[in-house]
Amino acid sequence: MQEVLLSRILKEKVRSLGTLDRGSKMIMKRLRRKKNFIVLDDVDKLSQIKALLGKQHSFGGGSRIIITTRDMQLISGADVVYKPKKLNEPEALELFSQYAFKTNQPTRDYDRLSRLAIQHVHGVP
Repeated sequence: MQEVLLSRILKEKVRSLGTLDRGSKMIMKRLRRKKNFIVLDDVDKLSQIKALLGKQHSFGGGSRIIITTRDMQLISGADVVYKPKKLNEPEALELFSQYAFKTNQPTRDYDRLSRLAIQHVHGVP
């Protein structure tokens, strides 16, 4: 993950970083003065955050780091926490259908599968 992060941000191939600690140091060294926008999606372990962001999150001024997680304890030290409003089943089904099928309702063939998908995410858009 560290190699992918650095390669994408720096737009250059990053060679093997070796250990997690060495990778964290390289990330901080190369990105600490840059303005960064980083999204860590579906984080479920603190070690994932530490491996990608290091112990000190000292990115350049104006940087933004967005972390999505279901475990609120992982982001207890965050400056701002945003909790999206959960949608009820009809709202969630309509939103899902608009993106998946470009209509407000799923086709009959996909109705059951669509309902399973929105149940899985518990109404979170």
